[in-house]
Amino acid sequence: MGAWAAVLLLSALALPGFSGTLSVPPFFLPGTESARAARALQRAFPELGSEQTVLVFHSSGPAAPAVDGPLYRKTVDEVSAALAARPGVSGVVDLPVPGNTAVHSAYRLVGATGTVQERQSHVHDWQLTAERAAGRASGGRIRADLLGTTSAVQDMQTAVMPTVRLADALALLAAFLALFAVLRRPLPAVLPLVVAGSAVAVALALVDGAARGGHVDLLTMATTSALGLGAGLDYALLLLMRCRERLAAGADGPGAAVAGVVTAGKTVGYSALTLMTGAASLLAVGMPIVRTCALGAITVTATALLAAVTLLPACLAQWPQYVCATAPARPRSGQLSWQQWALRLMRHPWRAICAAVALLALAALPAGGLHTGFDFDRASLTGTPSGTALHVLERDGLDGAAATLMVVLPHPGTEPPAGLGRLMAALETDPGVAASATVDNQRGTTLVMVLPRTPLDSAPTAELLHRIRHRILPAVLPPGRTASVGGVPGALADQRADVDGSVTTVAGCLLAGAFLFLLVAFRSLLLPLKAVVVNVAVAAATFGILAVCAPWLGTGGRPVINHFVPLITVVMLFGLSLDYEMFLVRRMREQFLATGDNTRAVAEGLARTAVPISLAAAIMVAAFASFLVVGSAQVRQFGFAVAVAVALDATLVRLVLMPALMQVLGRWNWWLPGWPSRSTPRGGSTAGSPGSHRSSDGRQAPPPRPAAGAEPCGRTP
Repeated sequence: MGAWAAVLLLSALALPGFSGTLSVPPFFLPGTESARAARALQRAFPELGSEQTVLVFHSSGPAAPAVDGPLYRKTVDEVSAALAARPGVSGVVDLPVPGNTAVHSAYRLVGATGTVQERQSHVHDWQLTAERAAGRASGGRIRADLLGTTSAVQDMQTAVMPTVRLADALALLAAFLALFAVLRRPLPAVLPLVVAGSAVAVALALVDGAARGGHVDLLTMATTSALGLGAGLDYALLLLMRCRERLAAGADGPGAAVAGVVTAGKTVGYSALTLMTGAASLLAVGMPIVRTCALGAITVTATALLAAVTLLPACLAQWPQYVCATAPARPRSGQLSWQQWALRLMRHPWRAICAAVALLALAALPAGGLHTGFDFDRASLTGTPSGTALHVLERDGLDGAAATLMVVLPHPGTEPPAGLGRLMAALETDPGVAASATVDNQRGTTLVMVLPRTPLDSAPTAELLHRIRHRILPAVLPPGRTASVGGVPGALADQRADVDGSVTTVAGCLLAGAFLFLLVAFRSLLLPLKAVVVNVAVAAATFGILAVCAPWLGTGGRPVINHFVPLITVVMLFGLSLDYEMFLVRRMREQFLATGDNTRAVAEGLARTAVPISLAAAIMVAAFASFLVVGSAQVRQFGFAVAVAVALDATLVRLVLMPALMQVLGRWNWWLPGWPSRSTPRGGSTAGSPGSHRSSDGRQAPPPRPAAGAEPCGRTP
């Protein structure tokens, strides 16, 4: 406890700076066409830097100055000069716009140089510089706002942080109320929260330290907190219930703590390793936002495991009297009812299987209509400089200004590249192009800036990018000549291609890892296979529900789910679901090895674990459902999907489908070729009734003791 107190103190000192390290992940994935275009652009046109940001000059009201008047020209010139002198700004150039737009607005393109962290450290200074210079030059009649990748993500994270803190508070409150409702005393309810909270605090501090040389974004912070709370409570509750069993049987505090770790520690270890292995499969994805989510999940799961097997037993050994409930009658009746439910369910297992499968299939039907893509999340930018600039652009019909495509054409000598004229003619006649312009550096590179007619997060913009890359450029360029198309739309397309290309690898690692871990943990061949198949069915049902609810989870009623959300959701679903599978089936296996009766093992295993599993799942659902109050669409979508998946798994699968399937499989549940000594029950019979229990010498043995919590707590010497 002293060691944990010291670690928590150090973590608390690091946590106040955590929100300040939230970062924008690198937008261009290494090795992609957009990354090559960005590097070539920076070398050939240093004034455009490594990121291009739109500078929007706007005014409103009846006395707004004319955009082609002297006041506007003076303001644009002075703001451009002021920005060009700031650190990190490589230059300010004209933005190609159609001649019939921008009645009361003017636009420039600001080049930003440096790394992501360096640009992020300068964004606030650039915005203040633009605001002050515009105010001085125009007497407050013209405003200037910046809209770029770094500025937009920074503004969004700053705007939604209060809602993230609200979600955390709601999750903690829901967890305490659920624990108190079951454990019925405040101190036992607080103890698992202390363990889970300690794990989250240490994990966030470790991730914060890693952020000094990496990138931690809002989604990583939110998912790390929610997953740490849920997994930490899962592990703490399992150990806590085992300790309460030993205390109820008359053990002292240290003995109960040791017995709890000995009996449940391996289960918790398997569960944590399964979850960490699943999260590690996300490292196959190149997107930094996905990789940092995986890093946060691995870190918080490891700290939750460490806290559960060290901090919790230490507290239980020191204060065992606080673990016991005051009224034993309620646990007895509750556990008997779970056992009766399982026995009743297993009398007609096929009915339960058909009903559960039908419900999962019905929920999965809309999954084919799930639309994934990119959502600019305009609602989260409301009231920010980036949101204001975006609103002005869209008001003036320049929806595609934030989606400017950069076509980089290398060529020998100083003459224009061959095929440039045909390229410009093709762009001029393309219905998706609003404007285009060329710039040549006279050193062997020509840049074509293409302004789409549609917004950055629309399908027509993605289609225009695809046409330019795969149809227009190959048709107009001479054989052997190459070109690269970049800009934000190019980076988004490359990110989506990276996610799509990683699905097979992630799925293979996830399925194989889950099967092998369960194979070792259960000493069974069919149970791991059943768990993997059922999890795939739950994932399909989750995506069906997500597709139906997508219009309420995005922005502006758009039924678009961010393209990486389903992939992360599946990984989290497998990890959390296998947690509950591990808790439940290992307890059933203990009962089977002790009695040899499959029906009784399933019924008693369910009776003894239903309360902690249901409680842990309810807390997990509450933790992720609290994301619905967060102002970020991608966080809301992810929280909703995981909450639905865990709810389906903890109710329809754990309480209905799995016991029924195990009843149908019978003794085959525990069959594993080549492992007879590990899977042979101590009792010789497997065909007895749920009440039968024979010892190894064949004589009738007394039934097992009542379930945990059915007796008063033992006294501690």
